Amino acid sequence: MGSDAAAEAQPDAHAPDPRVDDLWDSAADGEVADLARLHDREGDRGLLDRAAWPPYRATAIRALAYGDDFTALPFLAGVALSGTDAEADAALESARTLAAVPRRTRDPEDAEELRQGCESLLVLARAVDAPRGRRAGAVSALRMLEGTGCLHGTAEAVPADLGAK
Repeated sequence: MGSDAAAEAQPDAHAPDPRVDDLWDSAADGEVADLARLHDREGDRGLLDRAAWPPYRATAIRALAYGDDFTALPFLAGVALSGTDAEADAALESARTLAAVPRRTRDPEDAEELRQGCESLLVLARAVDAPRGRRAGAVSALRMLEGTGCLHGTAEAVPADLGAK
């Protein structure tokens, strides 16, 4: 087999993969198993890249809930601050899902994303001009993240007048 034949036998790294497209199509319906499978296949980086494309944004935001660290938390907090109402709701739900996952050990590299995400959620929670539902969602996520220590010294600054929806 010559080098030309070998090159033809290998799939093009930039060619669309119908299996990945099928995962995205299935996950668009919002089923937990499909979103988790999509996260397993694409990872946080792949989902964050696709979130920049409007047709994939909502699915990517929902699939980011199934990570095993806080890599996506700053992005999700940013969407909660500035996205559409539907995007903000999905981002806050994903943030709460990430916060609810018990973690046995914490990767030291995870600390920066956790801190950035918590700080952004705190900005949203304190933003009196933000929609009440978004603020309440941010407060809920922050309360769930208290055990991580991301709000060390600022937990009292979380608004107490907003509870979870």
